[in-house]
Amino acid sequence: MALRKGGGAARAVARRFLRPERLGQARNGVIAEEVGTVVPEVVSYEKNGKDAAGVDYGRLTALLIEATKEQQRLIEKQQQQISLQQAQISHLKAQVKTIQAALKTDGRKAAEVRSVKANVAQQ
Repeated sequence: MALRKGGGAARAVARRFLRPERLGQARNGVIAEEVGTVVPEVVSYEKNGKDAAGVDYGRLTALLIEATKEQQRLIEKQQQQISLQQAQISHLKAQVKTIQAALKTDGRKAAEVRSVKANVAQQ
């Protein structure tokens, strides 16, 4: 499941408590209202149904793990595509060198070889 829908994303935040019993302690979390726009099923709301009361971090964590797996699969697929494209580029470079060498041995003038190189570069 993608956790980013409609261009919105939830931000992680760090907060420091102001209550005397927890003064200065930090807690990491997310902004419930923002999470609610992306994955409302993990947010609890006040009785009025509008104001976010909290986030079920257990459920959110499970979704984040699955999203991370999905992202890793995408990264691996992109790495395979990059490797394939790099191999294709290497093959094409070798072809260009072969063509250039053939043009030079055919007794072509340097200007003609540059012209062919320019045409190949544009394609």
